[in-house]
Amino acid sequence: MPTQAKQTTLQETIMALAASPTVAHDGTLYAVTSEGTLWASTDRGTAWTKVQLPGSGLAMSVAVSPAFDQDNTMWASLPEGVIVWSSDRGRSWRDSYITRQASAASALAPSPNVGADNLVLAATLDDGVLRSLDRGRTWSPANFGLLDLKTLGLVLCPDFAKEQIGLVATETALFRSRNGGLSWKEVGFWEDAVQCAVFSPDFGEDRCAWVGTEHSGLLASQDGAVTWILVESFPKESINVLAAATLPRTWLLAGTSQGLHASRDLGQTWKIVLPDVNVLTLAVAGRGEDAWMFAASEADGLFVSEGKPEHWSHV
Repeated sequence: MPTQAKQTTLQETIMALAASPTVAHDGTLYAVTSEGTLWASTDRGTAWTKVQLPGSGLAMSVAVSPAFDQDNTMWASLPEGVIVWSSDRGRSWRDSYITRQASAASALAPSPNVGADNLVLAATLDDGVLRSLDRGRTWSPANFGLLDLKTLGLVLCPDFAKEQIGLVATETALFRSRNGGLSWKEVGFWEDAVQCAVFSPDFGEDRCAWVGTEHSGLLASQDGAVTWILVESFPKESINVLAAATLPRTWLLAGTSQGLHASRDLGQTWKIVLPDVNVLTLAVAGRGEDAWMFAASEADGLFVSEGKPEHWSHV
């Protein structure tokens, strides 16, 4: 980790989070704040160290490798449209090469099988999807079939090595890929911005996925993210972020301006587990007893749950 002095709490609003897959053991958590600063923690968010980035030194988004405990690799996007990568947990960084100037990346999504396929995708604010086949060293546009280039979120299915399914959320529609992001097809149009998406951790078996919208609430799919229906049990709130955890039962988490909602039955019923907080971002890592969940709010800081979505502690 970088060696700058730590501060006991993070005073800036956290806009993006990324947790080490083995956060239960190494405590590693990264946060991008509203000031554009990238911070690192090795104690699950209690104390933080500022991470020095190249270029402007500011970050838009951050992601860690699914094999982070082995390859120490992570990525960060900068406001000037550059994506940088590190193979030593953020101690040093290298610029990547993009085939043409692109806008900043709102989301970075390494393949769950990145150790074998070297694939990383990025959703940009104005230039659609970028695709890398060398772990983020070089990037090329991958927008065939993508009718809206203002992308707000990007997720890949857990069994990506087998199915290569991904979802891109945009201001006007939801797009699906079944070939690792090479091409996209519209699968949902609701005259509403799609702000986030998540796959079930057991997607290969239950075929479930969910998307959150700006005004229409939550939509769900049970056929591999092809067709979608409105979840009537969820309030018509703007959903900022979605996440899923296996504890071992699958829990869904939905962050809204009204609080953090949780479901233990694949979205059929919901309860608010963090009321009256504007939840901006979530991070989930590990499974079962090693599962940790993090929720960052606009004005109330960071909350953490150790394997119990109904119980959260304020950091």
